[in-house]
Amino acid sequence: MPHGPADGRHATRSPTTRILRVVATLTLMSIVAVGCSSQGREGDKSELVGVGPISEEGNDHLVGVGPISEEGNDHRRNETESGTVEPFVAALEKAFGYSLVDIEWATDRAIADRLADCMVLEGWEFERVVPPRFDATATKRTTAADQALSNLFEWDPVHRIDASSPPEFDQDQYNSDEATCFEAAITEIPSPVSSAWSWLGSQTEGVRAAVASDIRTVEALIEEQRCLNATGYDSATLHEATESFVRDSYDVVAEVREGSKELDDAVGDLDVLSAQEREIWDLTEPCVAERLRIVGIVAGETQAAWLEENGDRLATAVAMLSEDIKELGSQLQAIVTES
Repeated sequence: MPHGPADGRHATRSPTTRILRVVATLTLMSIVAVGCSSQGREGDKSELVGVGPISEEGNDHLVGVGPISEEGNDHRRNETESGTVEPFVAALEKAFGYSLVDIEWATDRAIADRLADCMVLEGWEFERVVPPRFDATATKRTTAADQALSNLFEWDPVHRIDASSPPEFDQDQYNSDEATCFEAAITEIPSPVSSAWSWLGSQTEGVRAAVASDIRTVEALIEEQRCLNATGYDSATLHEATESFVRDSYDVVAEVREGSKELDDAVGDLDVLSAQEREIWDLTEPCVAERLRIVGIVAGETQAAWLEENGDRLATAVAMLSEDIKELGSQLQAIVTES
C-alpha cells in the first residue's frame, strides 16, 4: 500500500552520499548507524573462493594484498607511490576487461537504480540519481569531520522538508522503506570486484607473509616508528587520535539531529575538528608515506612473482564472475559510452 502523502507533496532524499559511504567508507557508516548492512555487497562466492570472506587484515596494504595507499585498503586507489599500477590490480583489470573503478561505479549505479525502483514501488516519489565516479586522481584526503559534515548537509534539507510536510506524510515509514529497499539493493546487486579481491586474498597468504617478513618492510616499520615518536605519536596513539576524530565528529551530527545544537554552530565545530586532524596528518604523513613507498616496492615485486606462477588461476577465477559482469552490463556500457 503506498505510503506517500495524498496531496502529492513528497520528501526525496538523494541516495548518492549513502551509496558512496557503503562502497568507500564502511567504517564511518557503521558509526553513524544508518542501519544498512554491507554484507550483501560481497555476495555468496563460497563456490569460488572455497572459504568465507577474508578479514580486514587480508586486504591490508602492509602485507601485500590490496592497494598501497594512504587510504588503507581501498583498492580503487590502484597506483603505488611511484605511479605504477600494482600487479594484482593490473591483472584483475586485464581479466575483467574493465577498470576496477568502472566496475565499482557500475555497481554503485545499479544500486542507485534498484533503490529508486524499490521506493517507487512502495509508493514514494524518489529522486533517481547517478552516483559520481570515484576520482582516482584526487589527492585531497577527507577528514572524519568533512565526512560528517557531508552527512549532515544531506540530512538537513530533508529534515527541513519533513518539518513542513503534511500530517499524512509518515516519515518513520519513509525511513523504514528506504532502509529496507537499500538493504535489498546492496544484497541483490553483485560486486565482482569485492568477490575477486576476496578470492585473491584467500589464495595469497604466502604473498602477505613474504611482504611482511621482507627485511625492507621490517626496517621501514622500525623507521616509521622512530619518525612518529619524534612527532609525539606512535602507531597506537595515531590510531586512537583518528578514532577520536570520528567519534567527536559524529557526536556533533547527533547533537544537531537531536535539536541540541544549531547547524551553523555544528559547521563551526566540524571545521575546527577537520583542521585539527589535518594538522596531525601534516605532522605524521612523511613518516607514513615513506613506509608506504617501500612496502609498495616490496609488494609489487612479490605480487608480480606470484602472478608469474598463478596468473592463469586468477584469470579462471575472474571468468567465474562473468555472470556478475553481465548483470552490470548495461551500466558498464553506459559508462563506456559516456567516457
